Amino acid sequence: MLKVRRLWRITIIFTTLWAILHTWLRPRQNSPFIIGHRGAAGLAPENTLAALREGIRHGAKFLEVDLQRSADGQLLIFHDTLLERTTNGLGALCSRTWEELRQLDAGSYFSPDFAGERIPLLAEALALIMPHAAVTLVIEAKDPHTYPYMARDLAEMLTQFQAEQRVIVISFDHVWLSEFHRLAPRVPLGALCWGNYFNLNLPTLGIINVDWPRIILDPTFVWRMHGQGNQVWVYTVNSLRLMRLLAWLGVSGLTTDYPNGR
Repeated sequence: MLKVRRLWRITIIFTTLWAILHTWLRPRQNSPFIIGHRGAAGLAPENTLAALREGIRHGAKFLEVDLQRSADGQLLIFHDTLLERTTNGLGALCSRTWEELRQLDAGSYFSPDFAGERIPLLAEALALIMPHAAVTLVIEAKDPHTYPYMARDLAEMLTQFQAEQRVIVISFDHVWLSEFHRLAPRVPLGALCWGNYFNLNLPTLGIINVDWPRIILDPTFVWRMHGQGNQVWVYTVNSLRLMRLLAWLGVSGLTTDYPNGR
């Protein structure tokens, strides 16, 4: 019984210190902006032009998509390694040519209303967002080390569309981000992080993008990242109450499947 009481007291002390630190260190700033996850994955088939249109329609200033490459080198928008979850195709995306991939239905899994929606090329996504001056496309490079020359091809495409200042490129692969920065120094970068993100040696990073529990568990995190000159974004938040808490704790960006606020 004595051990239980001691443990309870320790818990109260740590919880009180945690709450005090959060209150003391949280930055006072404007309301965070919304990042539409995979376009608007709760409103339309993820990573499709339909999802991007929904995100734009609901006023999201940032739309996130996942970048991969077909077997014949086409940059396209898709999340999974395999095709089965979101299309009527089978097998690995990277083993299929663009001609094969463009025949697939990437919308029916979400709703019959989206039957026939295709896997889009990055070029199509850029063409869609460029006329919308207030919208930034957030491009997550998925496992880019598995795709030779992806950094070069992406840099060339952004130059072709004059989109260097209309995108933010993010990735869990921080070595690749450094490589991409050398090729496209004008493009803003963001580091997606799971583990040790306190000693990132990346030029002009700008954004640290973490899973939202990290913000709650570590009262010093936002304060330390701001001290290094970085914004803090979090993923993926679909609860309005949680959004309000994270906004109070000082995050700059909230990634959500529902940019309409549900």
